[in-house]
This record gives sequence, C-alpha cells and structure tokens, in this order.
Amino acid sequence: MRLHARKLTLCGMLLTLIIIGAYIKIPIPYVPFTLQFLFITLAGQLLGWKMGGLVVCVYVTMGLIGLPIFTYGGGISYVLQPTFGYIVGFIFAAISSGFIVEKFKFKYRRYVANFVGMLCMYFCGVVYLYFLYSLCFGQRLGITYILEIGVILQLPGDIILSLVSAGLAPRLQKMI
Repeated sequence: MRLHARKLTLCGMLLTLIIIGAYIKIPIPYVPFTLQFLFITLAGQLLGWKMGGLVVCVYVTMGLIGLPIFTYGGGISYVLQPTFGYIVGFIFAAISSGFIVEKFKFKYRRYVANFVGMLCMYFCGVVYLYFLYSLCFGQRLGITYILEIGVILQLPGDIILSLVSAGLAPRLQKMI
C-alpha cells in the first residue's frame, strides 16, 4: 500500500487529535468521559479500517512505551488502570467503523458504523473492568454495577460524539 503525503499528514493529525482528546475530559468516577471516541471514529471513517486501526495501534503503543498520552498518563503499568480496556476497544472501534463505511454503501452507514464501534469499545472496556476488579483487585462487583460505571454514565456523551462524527466525516472527506 502506497502512502501519499496527504494521507500520511491526515494520519498524524488524527493521532494528535486522539492524544488531545484524552486530555479534554469530564471526570466521572472510574471511567472519565473524553473526546477520544470522536477522533477514533473519525480515524476509521476518514482513513479506512486498515489505516484507522493502525493509527489507533500507534497511539496505544506510544502510551504503553511511556509517553503520557493516555488520560491518566502512560507506561506499561497502565494496563492496571480500569480504563485500559476502553483503550484496547478503541482499536476495534476504529477498525469496525472504518470497515463498515468502506464495505457498505447504504445511506446511514456512518451512523451504524459509529454505533458498532461504540459497542466494540464498551464491550472491551466493560469486560476488562470486570476482570480487573475481580482478578487483580479482588473486588466482586456485580455486572449491574459494572454496567452502571462503565457504560451508563458515559453513554449519552458517546452517543452525541457518534452523531457528531458521522455528520462531520463526509464534510471532512470532501475537504480532504
């Protein structure tokens, strides 16, 4: 696959926006609300599922090697943070949203793509949150409580980000 300067620049811009999105947050217990999901879905939709997923993988790798680009810092010890499952879910969110936008051509595919990406992110995040608290911290939290702290509090904001991303992506695509 040949990368043109324009696409490479877009990769760098979206990577930067994902990093900035980590610091634009509303503190909520356990899992803060950030703007990262907006830029994750834009990466998938604007770059495609392969490049969008790769950009998010680069973001995760940069954070794990120690750059303080995650919401609460960085480094390999970040895998013990309750939010790390959502970071892993970002990869699947970018890939799934990009895949749906590339492979399907129905009218509302961008909205569907973002909601599928959101489901991927929440699935990874909630499963990781549950196992982290159960296995590592020895706390038996009920699934209802895990869903409350891991989904319900963030869901309204992420729905809005999904809608904004789906509306913004075609306009940005035309500009690019």
